[in-house]
Amino acid sequence: MPSSFPGMDPYIEHPEIWSDFHGALAVEIRGQLNSSIRPRYVVRLTPYTTYETVEIERLDWKNSNGAIAYDLELRRDSTHGALIANPQLNVSEYKPATARAKKQYFWRVRACNADRCSGWSAWWNFTIQ
Repeated sequence: MPSSFPGMDPYIEHPEIWSDFHGALAVEIRGQLNSSIRPRYVVRLTPYTTYETVEIERLDWKNSNGAIAYDLELRRDSTHGALIANPQLNVSEYKPATARAKKQYFWRVRACNADRCSGWSAWWNFTIQ
Protein backbone atom coordinates (compact mmCIF):
# COMPACT_ATOMS: atom_id res chain seq x y z
CA MET A 1 0.00 0.00 0.00
CA PRO A 2 1.55 3.36 -0.98
CA SER A 3 2.25 5.87 1.79
CA SER A 4 -0.13 8.78 2.31
CA PHE A 5 2.98 10.81 2.97
CA PRO A 6 5.24 10.27 -0.07
CA GLY A 7 8.92 10.76 0.67
CA MET A 8 8.65 10.73 4.46
CA ASP A 9 7.83 8.49 7.38
CA PRO A 10 5.83 10.57 9.87
CA TYR A 11 6.19 7.98 12.64
CA ILE A 12 9.97 8.02 12.51
CA GLU A 13 10.21 11.76 12.02
CA HIS A 14 7.82 12.73 14.83
CA PRO A 15 7.12 9.77 17.16
CA GLU A 16 5.77 12.08 19.88
CA ILE A 17 2.96 13.12 17.52
CA TRP A 18 2.32 9.71 15.92
CA SER A 19 2.94 7.41 18.91
CA ASP A 20 -0.67 6.19 19.10
CA PHE A 21 -1.36 6.24 15.35
CA HIS A 22 -0.72 2.54 14.66
CA GLY A 23 -2.86 1.38 17.57
CA ALA A 24 -5.74 3.70 16.63
CA LEU A 25 -5.52 2.60 12.99
CA ALA A 26 -5.66 -1.09 13.99
CA VAL A 27 -8.79 -0.44 16.11
CA GLU A 28 -10.45 1.38 13.20
CA ILE A 29 -9.62 -1.43 10.76
CA ARG A 30 -10.97 -3.99 13.23
CA GLY A 31 -14.24 -2.05 13.51
CA GLN A 32 -14.62 -1.80 9.72
CA LEU A 33 -13.90 -5.51 9.23
CA ASN A 34 -16.23 -6.60 12.04
CA SER A 35 -19.11 -4.62 10.56
CA SER A 36 -18.74 -6.46 7.26
CA ILE A 37 -18.04 -10.06 8.39
CA ARG A 38 -20.40 -10.51 11.34
CA PRO A 39 -22.19 -12.56 12.58
CA ARG A 40 -20.18 -15.63 11.45
CA TYR A 41 -16.70 -14.20 12.13
CA VAL A 42 -15.08 -11.65 14.37
CA VAL A 43 -11.79 -9.76 14.13
CA ARG A 44 -9.68 -9.52 17.28
CA LEU A 45 -6.50 -7.57 17.97
CA THR A 46 -3.57 -9.27 19.64
CA PRO A 47 -1.73 -6.80 21.84
CA TYR A 48 1.95 -6.39 20.98
CA THR A 49 4.14 -4.10 23.02
CA THR A 50 7.50 -2.77 21.95
CA TYR A 51 9.71 -0.16 23.49
CA GLU A 52 11.81 2.18 21.41
CA THR A 53 13.14 4.11 24.37
CA VAL A 54 13.49 3.16 28.00
CA GLU A 55 13.84 5.38 31.03
CA ILE A 56 16.87 4.56 33.19
CA GLU A 57 16.40 5.23 36.89
CA ARG A 58 20.00 6.32 37.50
CA LEU A 59 23.69 5.49 37.26
CA ASP A 60 25.19 5.45 40.74
CA TRP A 61 28.73 5.10 42.17
CA LYS A 62 30.48 5.46 45.51
CA ASN A 63 31.50 8.90 46.76
CA SER A 64 35.20 9.72 46.57
CA ASN A 65 36.79 11.45 49.59
CA GLY A 66 37.63 15.08 48.79
CA ALA A 67 35.70 15.11 45.49
CA ILE A 68 33.72 18.25 44.76
CA ALA A 69 32.60 17.11 41.29
CA TYR A 70 32.46 14.06 39.04
CA ASP A 71 32.96 13.82 35.29
CA LEU A 72 30.84 11.16 33.62
CA GLU A 73 31.15 9.71 30.13
CA LEU A 74 28.26 7.68 28.67
CA ARG A 75 28.65 6.00 25.26
CA ARG A 76 26.50 3.75 23.09
CA ASP A 77 27.61 0.42 21.54
CA SER A 78 31.25 0.44 22.76
CA THR A 79 33.77 2.36 24.83
CA HIS A 80 34.59 4.28 21.64
CA GLY A 81 30.97 4.55 20.43
CA ALA A 82 28.75 7.59 20.11
CA LEU A 83 29.08 9.96 23.07
CA ILE A 84 25.63 10.22 24.66
CA ALA A 85 26.42 12.36 27.70
CA ASN A 86 29.48 13.99 29.27
CA PRO A 87 28.23 16.05 32.23
CA GLN A 88 30.13 17.37 35.23
CA LEU A 89 28.12 16.56 38.35
CA ASN A 90 28.29 17.56 42.00
CA VAL A 91 26.71 14.28 43.24
CA SER A 92 27.71 10.64 42.76
CA GLU A 93 24.78 9.71 40.57
CA TYR A 94 23.39 10.61 37.16
CA LYS A 95 19.94 10.28 35.65
CA PRO A 96 20.21 9.94 31.86
CA ALA A 97 17.38 11.15 29.65
CA THR A 98 16.28 7.95 27.91
CA ALA A 99 18.01 5.01 26.31
CA ARG A 100 17.16 3.22 23.10
CA ALA A 101 16.02 -0.39 23.33
CA LYS A 102 18.24 -3.17 21.99
CA LYS A 103 21.41 -1.17 22.63
CA GLN A 104 24.40 -1.55 24.90
CA TYR A 105 25.74 1.41 26.90
CA PHE A 106 29.14 2.00 28.48
CA TRP A 107 29.92 4.53 31.20
CA ARG A 108 32.76 5.62 33.46
CA VAL A 109 33.42 8.40 35.98
CA ARG A 110 36.28 10.29 37.54
CA ALA A 111 36.38 12.37 40.71
CA CYS A 112 37.57 15.96 40.71
CA ASN A 113 38.69 18.25 43.53
CA ALA A 114 39.63 21.94 43.38
CA ASP A 115 43.06 21.16 41.85
CA ARG A 116 42.67 18.22 39.51
CA CYS A 117 40.70 15.14 38.44
CA SER A 118 41.55 11.51 39.11
CA GLY A 119 42.01 8.99 36.34
CA TRP A 120 38.89 7.48 34.82
CA SER A 121 37.23 4.49 36.49
CA ALA A 122 36.98 1.19 34.68
CA TRP A 123 34.12 1.03 32.17
CA TRP A 124 30.77 -0.25 33.39
CA ASN A 125 28.11 -1.34 30.93
CA PHE A 126 24.47 -2.28 30.68
CA THR A 127 22.21 -3.49 27.90
CA ILE A 128 18.62 -2.47 27.23
CA GLN A 129 16.76 -5.53 25.93
